[in-house]
Amino acid sequence: MAGVYDRSATRTNPIEAAAVVRAVVEHLADPQRNHKSIAVVTFSRAQQQLVEDLLDAARRERPAIEAFFADTRPEPVIVKNLETIQGDERDVVLFSVGYGPDAAGKVAMNFGPLNRQGGERRLNVAITRAREQLLVFTSLDPAQLRVGDAGRGVADLAAFLQFAEARTTAKQAVAPPPNAVALAIGEGLVERGFAVRYGVGCSAYKVDVAVIDPDDPANLVFGIETDGPAYQLAPTARDRDRLRASVLGAMGWRLARVWSPDWLADPKRELTRLHTGLVNAIAASRASKKVGPSATATAVVTAAPPAATPPPSPTTATTDTPAPSARELAPYRMATLAKRKRESTWVYSGESSMALMQLMTEVIEREAPVHLDVLVARVADAVDMPRVTSKLTERVRGLIAGVGQLGRGDDAEFVWPKTADASQLHVPPRPPGESEAEARRALEEISVAELAGAALHILHANVAMERPALAKEIARLFGYPRPNERILVRLDQAVQRAVATGAAAADGARIVAK
Repeated sequence: MAGVYDRSATRTNPIEAAAVVRAVVEHLADPQRNHKSIAVVTFSRAQQQLVEDLLDAARRERPAIEAFFADTRPEPVIVKNLETIQGDERDVVLFSVGYGPDAAGKVAMNFGPLNRQGGERRLNVAITRAREQLLVFTSLDPAQLRVGDAGRGVADLAAFLQFAEARTTAKQAVAPPPNAVALAIGEGLVERGFAVRYGVGCSAYKVDVAVIDPDDPANLVFGIETDGPAYQLAPTARDRDRLRASVLGAMGWRLARVWSPDWLADPKRELTRLHTGLVNAIAASRASKKVGPSATATAVVTAAPPAATPPPSPTTATTDTPAPSARELAPYRMATLAKRKRESTWVYSGESSMALMQLMTEVIEREAPVHLDVLVARVADAVDMPRVTSKLTERVRGLIAGVGQLGRGDDAEFVWPKTADASQLHVPPRPPGESEAEARRALEEISVAELAGAALHILHANVAMERPALAKEIARLFGYPRPNERILVRLDQAVQRAVATGAAAADGARIVAK
């Protein structure tokens, strides 16, 4: 966008602001789209004010859109800046960077809150406010950003703009045939000696590519999902990202998913990954027939991709534990505590111990393993304390022995029920719940034991994965579609634990289910 940032006077980008407002008005005036809630996020307060002023003028000119701004709506149109958007979400978010070249074409490396300590967190919050679609309006070319010593926030902005630019190019590249990625995947597998079918399924939802067992033409041994039309038409993220895989897994499908940007970036790598999963799926299918219907078989093999020849018969190994992909995961559920207004002096007195322990028990039974900070926050809210203090934390910590126990090692700050084995190395993962409060836990509030359980759940569904891909899938399961480096480091700890338990094995860069 050929916008100009007025650095010396208004500190706004009028051309960019006008484009954002046009997009908002077009969205609200379109009956095919205006059922989707919408928000505008700007980098600065000045740009926010300009967008609001232009929107006010547009509302006066188009009274028909006024209803979308009413406070009585569940999610009215909002315009906020980088520092005030936290806590809000909308279906569609228009993100206005504002900063850019001035009239002389010069780009100053001053991006307001982004330059300050923790600026990268503000950026992360802002770009994750969209449930379905994020539209980026900017006058900046990522190449114009001189990252250098500008700080983590500016470096992340440059990477984000590069990603947005690549996604736009990718969408244009695959636009003509709606299922181009699925067709390309199928052609690649056919070249490797497999037979495939497209759009398999009896319901409205269909598996994009299904692969036939070479030894049993009636058996569809492997399914591949893409983020194509079927994925995009799912009514909720829970449907497309969790329920489908669980239901299909329960029906015996082994599944893999391919994201369009990953395919466009490196189709050879993605095809190799699919081939490995497919070989393992065929091995598992054959093993299950050999051991009979009363046993469950999981195959682990290492195979190089063949050149246009059918896959070899791999070695198989069996286990008595059903694959987690065949079970529906129970979502995370918060404890609901009855509110009771109490004086702080009562909270710290001996007479409160039994009441506090009862509150703690309700939280532990519902949410364990639960982080100590979360437990304290639940208690503080229940007794109507305005904030969590170190004194309250110590008060709760001192009562834990009566109602539960602290974990071990990496999970030393997590509380378990008294009767549980707090040394458990992995527990079943709990994906986001349905309420806003349950929708996304901070990663630090999820125990390594639960993250390791997520790693094993995903591995059993995919058999083998590259370590970085596995970490990203764990993040997605917990509602982090674009994990940053800090998150990935913690997730890699969980992958290491899954290997340390003996439930998975490291094969070079790959992690394989056992």
